[in-house]
Amino acid sequence: MSTNLIKHVVDLDTSVTPGNRTIVIPPTLRCRPYEFDGTTKYSAVSATVSIDYDRTDPATGLPMAKITIPAGDTAYHNIDYYDMAVPWYMGPDDVWLISNYTTLKSADLQIQLLYSDDASISGADYRLYSFTGTGLIQTGYNILSMLQHEVALGGTEYGKVGTTSNNAWQDNNGKNPGTKVRSIRLRVKLVNASATPTEIFLGSIYTAPAGWAKSIRHVDGGWCTEFIRGHRWTHHRKLWLEILFGCRHELCKCPQWYIPTDGPGTRCTP
Repeated sequence: MSTNLIKHVVDLDTSVTPGNRTIVIPPTLRCRPYEFDGTTKYSAVSATVSIDYDRTDPATGLPMAKITIPAGDTAYHNIDYYDMAVPWYMGPDDVWLISNYTTLKSADLQIQLLYSDDASISGADYRLYSFTGTGLIQTGYNILSMLQHEVALGGTEYGKVGTTSNNAWQDNNGKNPGTKVRSIRLRVKLVNASATPTEIFLGSIYTAPAGWAKSIRHVDGGWCTEFIRGHRWTHHRKLWLEILFGCRHELCKCPQWYIPTDGPGTRCTP
């Protein structure tokens, strides 16, 4: 993306055609920790949380919530969005999108999303999806994503992709993919305790319908990024914004969707 605003507008006008845009249906913003003026939007927290104006959410431009985990702590730290005014249902191939920022290695961090059709999250009455394990969370900005009816990928699906490339939902006490979304909990923990306090930044939660985005590749470098089925996607904020605006990208020519196993910049191999 050009640092010259006028030149960039011209680039957008001349290099992007209506049929070549990445976003087909814009995602719907469901939760965000703060408004523009710093007003909190969450219902409750069980963590040391503060507003961070410097580490802004790559999806909204709003402040992120900075969670400070004490030294030696491996407990969960929660941000809750309870009894939301407009509950909704998710289709089986609808996608969840969660923004965050971390300086940790993926193996040291776990991020979980829980939701329920109740007025709050209590006991074990919820669905749960966990981002944990090598490769699921990358250092820097992340747009974590999963399908509403996610299937765990092992060593036999879509060719050899490793032992486990993603996880599956955990359904408790009758909750299932058809359960209405009324309350959400986003929580983090350290898998391995740190000798010093650790900061994790959590941003917004979006959902998008099936077919909301196209698969793309970066023209300049010829790299492929999976963006169609909603599996994990990690990139620097700049590239995220370029993709949202359709700048310098074209449709991926991959005959089938491709799951990177070593993070951004994975060569597309049709």
